[in-house]
Amino acid sequence: MRLVAWVLLVANALAAKALANAPPALADAPPAVQVFDTHEGNFTSIINPCMVVLTGRLLIFTEARLGKGGDSDPSRIGMKHSDDGGRTWSPMRVLLPSGIEPASTVGNLAAVVVPHRAGATSQRICLVFCVNNTLVFTTVSDDAGAHWSPPTDLTRSVKEAGEGWVATGPANAIVLRSGRILVPMNSNIASGSISIDYTLVPGSEGRNRQCPMASLQVGVRGASPSPLPPLHRGLGNVDPSAQPGVPLPALDPCSKLTLASLFKLQQRAYVLISDDSGKSWSRSTALPLLASETAVAELGDGRILARSRIAEAGWQDGCQHFALSQDGGSSWERVNTSQCVQDPGVQTSLLASPAADGAVLMTSPLIEKRCGDHLRGNLTLYRSDDGGTSWKAAAQVHADCSGYSSMAPLDARHIGVVWSTQGLPRGGPVMFRTIAAVGG
Repeated sequence: MRLVAWVLLVANALAAKALANAPPALADAPPAVQVFDTHEGNFTSIINPCMVVLTGRLLIFTEARLGKGGDSDPSRIGMKHSDDGGRTWSPMRVLLPSGIEPASTVGNLAAVVVPHRAGATSQRICLVFCVNNTLVFTTVSDDAGAHWSPPTDLTRSVKEAGEGWVATGPANAIVLRSGRILVPMNSNIASGSISIDYTLVPGSEGRNRQCPMASLQVGVRGASPSPLPPLHRGLGNVDPSAQPGVPLPALDPCSKLTLASLFKLQQRAYVLISDDSGKSWSRSTALPLLASETAVAELGDGRILARSRIAEAGWQDGCQHFALSQDGGSSWERVNTSQCVQDPGVQTSLLASPAADGAVLMTSPLIEKRCGDHLRGNLTLYRSDDGGTSWKAAAQVHADCSGYSSMAPLDARHIGVVWSTQGLPRGGPVMFRTIAAVGG
């Protein structure tokens, strides 16, 4: 009996601690609405939503995947719209832009509403996407998504020689107050990207074949060799023993370093830039992070904040990482944050607060639940009032399995959030809800 009482006491204490650390629940918010069913249209999975807002209409694009539902399986673009603020949604339309082979992987969607065009009588949507993660295209619609132009191939403008795998977005593209369009993109080098300098530990020849180095320096993308950044516990998603808000400890690289880890060192993120409403594109310098999927938002003072999913294979430390641009996204510098905001190794969404109060909002899951192949759950809305230096959990958006998300302003007081549920590879329903812009 005493043992049972002690167990109950410990369980209650742990539950109370978890509750104390949990973000506050949404007060008086409309319930979440299902936009896409898990296997709608006989697809294996419907995931990774991207949302844009027109006058009187919301549009959500998703990756509608076939095969086993994996990142490299054939896929289409799924699209729905709502004309009543997200309460009800149209039937799904399936898009395969003209000229794209049916067996292709079509994804990494990022959409924006193009700024005012001289003489235009309608709003234009520009949808950026990748094909087989090697080619980058855009397509536009001038009639709220009813019809789409033949795709334009941007690959030669935005992909550098030697790069293999590329991905846009997903979901996070913005228009600055200046009219400039920014679309995040990340890439890997196809070959010849890494040079290694090392010094053998005396007496180690033939003894430690895995890592016989006293010192190891790596040059990435043609740069001079420099010391390795810290290697951390955990491959793929962050180690399940990670504690909320506590960085993962560094490891001895000689005991854990692998070729996969070295390959991830050359993953970089950029933004694609258009100053002519999407007619032509260039790309920025690289973010100063080992970065992949990236989100951007314009701060009240005109600076651009970027948050990137950090390259995996042991380089993740379990914390969110950010960069700032002072010149409209052309170049970047790292942000020294004052805290560790938990990062489960997943895409997030950023949004400048529509309340024009200078804040920036972020949606990101916490590491609290195993969902399929991933540790992703408890989608949380964060708020920063100091340009991304510090963050607080403002509200819990979804208390169960949750993954990729997209935010958009609905009006000066409300935002819309759309997100994937459940885990890979099969995913779950895609959900939407309206949330009041959270005060400071």
